[in-house]
Order: sequence, then structure tokens, then C-alpha cells
Amino acid sequence: MGRGTGLLMHRASCTACDRDDLPVFPLPYVDDFGDSCCLCIMSESGFRERMPFYVILGKFTDEGAKHIKDSPKYVAQTRATVEKVGGKWHGFYYTMGEYDFVAVVEGPSDETALSLLFALSSVGRVRTMMLKAFPTEEVEKNN
Repeated sequence: MGRGTGLLMHRASCTACDRDDLPVFPLPYVDDFGDSCCLCIMSESGFRERMPFYVILGKFTDEGAKHIKDSPKYVAQTRATVEKVGGKWHGFYYTMGEYDFVAVVEGPSDETALSLLFALSSVGRVRTMMLKAFPTEEVEKNN
């Protein structure tokens, strides 16, 4: 895109941080920031658009329960995957009750979150449910 268009299309790779698997979608900006990804641009400019929040509720399958000692390793891998696709990891908690764990993440889009959910479930060790969550400030701002 040309300079001064006010719209930046994300590139497949970022020259600032070497990310090479970035989603492509437009963000409005005053200037074109060249080949930098949205995360680098936001940190450089001091601007940070809030991504959607998701709450992931999960239950271990019988197979997952057999490998429960390995679950911290899988949590770390999942966190890395969330961050790799441009999301932000807010926390993971083992729980007592109907669900075995809860994770809170931000994701670049609903489609990315859904892909992550499919990837988690396809391993066969957990069954998950994802809820889109809205911070109080966002609800107050829109009322």
C-alpha cells in the first residue's frame, strides 16, 4: 500500500520481529508503517487495540487423564501457540467442579480462536468449550 492511505494491510512476515505467520487484515492508521506487523506497530506507536477475550473451559478425556502429569507441558505448548498466532495469554487454572481447567486468552479474531479450539480438541486429550468474553469497560462504553 502507498503512504498516507490510512489503512495498513498486514504482510505475511514482519521485518521488525521476523514473525512469518501473521494473519492478513486491515487496521486503520494515520500512516503506512511499511512491513511491520500490528503488534510491533502498536508497541512502537503506543496504541493497542484490544483484541477479543475468550474463556476456554476444558475437561480431560480418559486419554488426557492417563497423561495428567504431562499437562503442564501441553499448557506451555498451548500458550506458545496462542502467542504465535498473535494472541495474548492471560492465565490457565486447574479447577474443581464440572470443568478440569479454565484458560483466559485474547485472540486476533474469532476465526483464529476457533482454529485454536479445533487444534486443542483434535489431540484427543481434552474436550473444550469456548466463550467469548467482554470486559466491563467495553460494556459500559457501549451502553
